[in-house]
Amino acid sequence: MSVSSDGNTLTINWTDSGEPSGGTQTGTNTEKRVAKGPAGGNLISGSWRTEKANASAGALTWTYKMKGNELAMNTTIGQSYTAKLDGTDAPFKGDPGVTSISVKLLGKDTLEEARKRDGKVISIIKMTVSADGKTMKWTVEDKLQGTTTKGAALKQ
Repeated sequence: MSVSSDGNTLTINWTDSGEPSGGTQTGTNTEKRVAKGPAGGNLISGSWRTEKANASAGALTWTYKMKGNELAMNTTIGQSYTAKLDGTDAPFKGDPGVTSISVKLLGKDTLEEARKRDGKVISIIKMTVSADGKTMKWTVEDKLQGTTTKGAALKQ
């Protein structure tokens, strides 16, 4: 992590080597200061809001397949699940921080995933697909950090 000379921009360069399939993913996040830290504290102290996030392609690619009342998800980095759309728990594979997931269909175009660790919800992800099926808007509520992140994905 590094803070700009004016103290208002935080750049985070990260590497994730926890992939079950091997290899690493990398990325850079740029954040803008929203509140200063305590007087005399480290420059990184305070509150930040993500302005831009970039990651390698493997960290940004995932596939969903609907079959009957089940949804299967997998990523190029080895994460996966197959879950019923009724909100019952199913195993989440490939991420040591997520042990199970429940999925609900909230309408013809909206899904809600509740990611869990040892039975406790750690994040809720809502995904809504556009009418033309080419774009998916998503919102992640991180229950551990108390933050919300929004974004959009394009169908490949």
